[in-house]
Amino acid sequence: MEALRWKQAIIVPRTDAKMAIATQSAFEAKRSCAWADHLRAEAVIWPIHIGIAGPWQAAKTLIKFANCLRIGPSL
Repeated sequence: MEALRWKQAIIVPRTDAKMAIATQSAFEAKRSCAWADHLRAEAVIWPIHIGIAGPWQAAKTLIKFANCLRIGPSL
């Protein structure tokens, strides 16, 4: 959070760059929404682009990836 606030304080007043926050992937909508609410409560104003899992050869590959990330119950 500290890094996001620092970047916003530097970039917003000094440039006209259009910034956004991008995630690699998300597996739980409720957690993603709670995180976005937390960012807004912390006055982080940038739009959030939440990644989703792309096409996979098989469900087995997605499960293996999720296990590596220790996704847990949302799997």
